[in-house]
Amino acid sequence: MEELRSTEILDREIQDDARRKADKAIKAGELEANRILEEVGPRLQKAEEEKTAEFYARLRAFQRDVDASRPLERERTRISFVDSSVQKSVDAWFDSRPAGKRLSLYVDRLAKARSVFASAPLEVRAAGFSASEVTAAVTAVLGGSKGFSVKIVDSAAAVQLGFTEGLLATAQDGSVTCRATREELRSEVLLERRQELAEALLGGRLPE
Repeated sequence: MEELRSTEILDREIQDDARRKADKAIKAGELEANRILEEVGPRLQKAEEEKTAEFYARLRAFQRDVDASRPLERERTRISFVDSSVQKSVDAWFDSRPAGKRLSLYVDRLAKARSVFASAPLEVRAAGFSASEVTAAVTAVLGGSKGFSVKIVDSAAAVQLGFTEGLLATAQDGSVTCRATREELRSEVLLERRQELAEALLGGRLPE
């Protein structure tokens, strides 16, 4: 009987010890959990602050890029406006010339290349004028000694050849071609007198 009581006492002591250890472990776990929560809070706040700072830094950089691009965009718009105005003025000048005056310009350009053709017969393809007009104008400049033929092409064929109005003279052997066209004259005028035309057109000032 005494031995049974001793066993019961021992069991209670073991159970009490186990409960104490369990309570201690639970309390330690709670402390550790609280410590982790206390550490995680500031870390989360710091991460949020860093992300916010990064966002605003990128926003400021974007705003700087936008501000920097505005003068460039304004300059591009200004240049585009001036260039478009000059090109329109050149086109308007061509359109205002009588057909005979425009043909004279093309024939004069052809005359400047006369020495290049030497004595080779020419094929002159023309757009915007009649065969009789072109024949008379070319004969007046080149004279009757140089043989040439005239072929009138329609607007679609002219575009395929790279021009809208003027003369395209080619040696019959294909060795030399002279382009006396509206596009060539227009390009020359823009190349040589673009600045002068811009200043004259805009009254000596360019738009801001």
